[in-house]
Amino acid sequence: MIEAVKDVRAGNMENLREIGPQKLPDVGPGIIVAIPYFGYARQDKRFKPGEAVSARAIGNLIASRVDAIAVLDLHAPEVLKGLSVPVAFTSAMPELAKRLQDDVKPDFILSPDKGAIERAKSVAEAIGCEFSYLEKTRIDAHTIVHKAKDLDVDGKVVAIVDDMIATGGTICKAADALRSQGAKEVHAACTHGLFTGGAIARLSNHVDGVHATSSLPN
Repeated sequence: MIEAVKDVRAGNMENLREIGPQKLPDVGPGIIVAIPYFGYARQDKRFKPGEAVSARAIGNLIASRVDAIAVLDLHAPEVLKGLSVPVAFTSAMPELAKRLQDDVKPDFILSPDKGAIERAKSVAEAIGCEFSYLEKTRIDAHTIVHKAKDLDVDGKVVAIVDDMIATGGTICKAADALRSQGAKEVHAACTHGLFTGGAIARLSNHVDGVHATSSLPN
């Protein structure tokens, strides 16, 4: 397993040095690496001419040292498709759905953008409630512009579901859009809680609760 680290520039390389052959009784000999949080996951395309697709480059590097890869809720799974080794894409959405149902009992699940609608759909179907998404345009790896759409959330408890929360800006903007349309409560849920740049303090001013897995050491 590659240990989840916040400093991805050091983490991926340092952990690769520790990879060695092992025999797993259920699959036989070989090297299978499990990655709870895949560093550079958001750099999944070229935002500017000449930029490297870092997620793909790291994927190729790991694939050159192992026989198979398992990764948890990758931001854009297509970036690792077609590697030289098999890749298993796993998800924590069923566990997040159960936690939300037990602790929040949401009436509505929201994806902060159309690209993550399948995650919101899977959580909503597990809970048995409605779901939708916000219009979002990503300018680069760090800049996002949101466009609110009409949502049937008046008087409802809403959970915003995404693969990761970094600075919390996306969640806060989505929460504001929901409250402007009458949402009673707004909660945030994600697999990877990076919580960078004062995210916790920022989120506390916009949402009623935050739920994340232990894929990162927070």
